[in-house]
Amino acid sequence: MVLLIDCYNLLHVPMPVSLAGLDETWLCRLMARSRYASGRIVVVCDGTAMPGGPAGSAAPNVDLVFSGPTRSADDVIIGLIERDSAPRSLTVVSNDRQIQKAARRRRARLCTCE
Repeated sequence: MVLLIDCYNLLHVPMPVSLAGLDETWLCRLMARSRYASGRIVVVCDGTAMPGGPAGSAAPNVDLVFSGPTRSADDVIIGLIERDSAPRSLTVVSNDRQIQKAARRRRARLCTCE
């Protein structure tokens, strides 16, 4: 199973106080200890890594991917969904309608960010 996470979409929903200040690095670390850790986890962020910030994930089984300066995280996630050879094994976490539409079209599982 592969879990695709729209990072900033997830980080900008209201969260419990215990998760306040969660960033890309901590999201990757939390996911590495979650029930999804036995599979592959891909956390996709908009833009490029900040200087001195994480360029990749330090957590096992978690890939931290930045979309780059010319594409959005949504474009990267939709591309990953469209190119996957087993889309029914994907679980996509996003509130973005375009991503949800692409996931439904390929019959991937969907989770909202809440």
